[in-house]
This record gives sequence, C-alpha cells and structure tokens, in this order.
Amino acid sequence: MSLHGLVLTNLRTFFEQRGLLGAGDGSTFDADTVYADEDFGALVSAAAERAGVEETALLREFGRYLGTVAFPELMPGFYERNEDLRSCLLSVEQEIHTLVRRVLPGAAPPRLRASPLGTTGVVIAYTSERRLCPLLEGLVEGTAEKYETPITITQPQCMLRGEPACSVVVQPLA
Repeated sequence: MSLHGLVLTNLRTFFEQRGLLGAGDGSTFDADTVYADEDFGALVSAAAERAGVEETALLREFGRYLGTVAFPELMPGFYERNEDLRSCLLSVEQEIHTLVRRVLPGAAPPRLRASPLGTTGVVIAYTSERRLCPLLEGLVEGTAEKYETPITITQPQCMLRGEPACSVVVQPLA
C-alpha cells in the first residue's frame, strides 16, 4: 500500500517538535508524493522506542496533532464548511479521501464509512490494511478539540483485536 506524503511530512514535523527523531530516521518527504507504508512504520517504531512508549500511544497522540493543528491549517475551508464535529466526521470520506484518491494516484487512505448515530453521535466503520485505528481515535479526539466538543469514544469492534473492521462510536458529552 502507499501512504500520502502529506501524512509523512506531518509525522516528521510532529516527531521533530518532540525531539523523537535521530539522524538516521529517514529522509524528508514530499507532500505530493506517495510512499511505501514501511516508511511510516519505520518512523513510528524508531520514535516510539526513543520515547519509551507503545506505538499505539504515539499514533493516538499524532492523530490528535493532525486534528488540532496540521489538518485545520492545511484545509481551513473544510473546517469552515463543516460547522461542527458531527458534520466534519460525516463528510471526511466524501470530501477528503475521495479527493486524495483522485488527485494522487496510488495513495490509499483508509476507508471510512461514517453514519449518524441518533441526533448527535457518529459511528465510523474503519477499514485499512495498516490497522491504524489508534491514529483515527486520536484524530477524532483532536478534531473534537478543534470544534470545542467534549466527546466519548468507544470501539466495540477493532481490527487490532482480530475483527475484520473497526467500529468507532463517537458521542458528544451532554
């Protein structure tokens, strides 16, 4: 599979800001290029080892960074069009991932099937061979911070527990 260079450039920035990259931790990346998944995995493994944390914790923290800092800076129009967390989560696949697949042949963003849950919540079905559901959870948390919406996240199904897909349930706190 191939990963959008935009994710890798932000990953390097995130790790550099935290002092988690060493001299041999890969090259720079071009945001408009696709890269092998192994490049992403190698950076995450090296940084997690350097930080002394589990990779899943580091992925979740990176997701929060993407949701609060990187993506809002890169795509302010997307956040303006989607006035709240729920509308944002419900439109990511159609507005962002479809565009990435069309504009950058070879890029393989995860498949997200977001559905309304009641009048305020969202259920996200996540499938990806990368199995980066901790990053998705962090991204949802960071996006909720961006929209100043306190939430709870549960994951009744998870690929990391051997299930075929993840089900991420997002509910705003009352």
